[in-house]
Amino acid sequence: MFQKGNGKVTKNQLLKKLSGIEWDDFEVKEARAALPEDIAKTISALANTIGGYVVFGVKEDDGKFIISGVEKPDKIQNDFVTLLRGEKFNVPLSSKGHVHHIDGKIVLVFRIEEMPRQAKPVYFGGDIRRTFVRIGASTQKASKSEVERMLREASEKTSDSMRLEDFGIEDLDNEAIEMFRNALKLEHPNHPFTTCGKTEMLLGLQAIDGIKKKKHCLTAAGLLLFGKSLRILNQFPSYFIDFLVIPAKHGQDVQTRWVERYSSEQSIVQTYIQIYDRLRKRIPVPFALKADGYTRNDDPPSVQAAREALANLLMHMDYFDAKGAVVKCYDDQILFRNAGCLRFPIERIEQHLTEPRNPVIAKVFRLLGWADRSGSGIEKITKGWTSMGYDKPIFQDDKPVNMFEVIFPLIKKGEATVQVPYKYRTSTVQVPHKSKVLQFCIDSHSLREIMEYLVLKNRAHVLEKYIQPLVEECLLALTIPDKPKSSLQKYVTTENGRKNLEV
Repeated sequence: MFQKGNGKVTKNQLLKKLSGIEWDDFEVKEARAALPEDIAKTISALANTIGGYVVFGVKEDDGKFIISGVEKPDKIQNDFVTLLRGEKFNVPLSSKGHVHHIDGKIVLVFRIEEMPRQAKPVYFGGDIRRTFVRIGASTQKASKSEVERMLREASEKTSDSMRLEDFGIEDLDNEAIEMFRNALKLEHPNHPFTTCGKTEMLLGLQAIDGIKKKKHCLTAAGLLLFGKSLRILNQFPSYFIDFLVIPAKHGQDVQTRWVERYSSEQSIVQTYIQIYDRLRKRIPVPFALKADGYTRNDDPPSVQAAREALANLLMHMDYFDAKGAVVKCYDDQILFRNAGCLRFPIERIEQHLTEPRNPVIAKVFRLLGWADRSGSGIEKITKGWTSMGYDKPIFQDDKPVNMFEVIFPLIKKGEATVQVPYKYRTSTVQVPHKSKVLQFCIDSHSLREIMEYLVLKNRAHVLEKYIQPLVEECLLALTIPDKPKSSLQKYVTTENGRKNLEV
């Protein structure tokens, strides 16, 4: 794998990469004497996703990579750097080329860094519609929803502080507000928010904004934290949070898909309380006494770790994304998955960084004691879970799909277990066909092309049995997610899907 940071790659790394598959961090271009016409799309896609390498002097032929060589390396390098620094793109970019001599031929390698969220979307030709992203190993035109997400993320004003002109205090659920007050009394009995008027409390929490047209308007945080279900769905039509108990190990084939399900469209405060009550029952709690020697300790570090993960899911979720969130309790693991990738590289996740997507919601959660202090949540999750003898939680960030996962293994360290290979982990898709679909869709393909590849003719059957389950498990993604029924729709294997194939 390439070493990221200074953009340099060794000859051996390059040769090793060229003998494999073109992953999302690597794209080859023949470019014998001039830059290819589609190079701006590739640059935009890499800068908008997770960064990667562009290799000139290599061509692909029937799935194989052939070193063709660059005939005019100085010209290619100068033209490429000029393209990055010129007015072609809406933001200035930079990269330094590295020359490799392989089999008597010259190969140029450039590293394109992912741009910070404040600089996205990166597009060219002065047209924001020319925004591209990397999905799987392919460069795709960004959908309208993807561009809108980048613009939201780039804004200095956070999504949850957004003023909602058409929503007022009358759209709040009094039961949710009362649940908040009761929870606050347990954490801070003398806090002024427990006794002051409702309007004063909501202003203090930034749940409502100043008066305009003789009324207080809700903020997005206020609506999400305390809103009535129907009004939440009016503003966030894809809002949902699922809790599932599945009677099997992750990846096992089961006839019963779940034995317990709670699907919430209620406010975040109500949802957290309802799901946490169910979640804590799924975590084994060993018998232990508190310091007084008499009272049982029902809140060990493992429960605190899971509670922190649930809070993080709700604090960092992208509520504008249609994927929503889910907590799945298997016999051998607990999975937390939410729309909304990290806002910094996952390699830095244990460095006490904090850049919450929804800081107003995060502030309320910390006030209630539902989440740890800023920047310490990941450490609490990891230390709390492993202190009880379990394997370390797994964190997975999929930027192309805009999704984040935390997996809590329910296997104690040193226990003998039969692990289901990662590439076979699914409860709904037949393994051979699943692997075929994921391998075939490394490059995006339409439903008709997938059907022809599988030699299957029933469109509804293929969608229900193969495509939809893979999409639900975020192993397969739609290339036009905001228009699922588009005639131009294609499917492409996600980063998680590619990890399935690597095992």
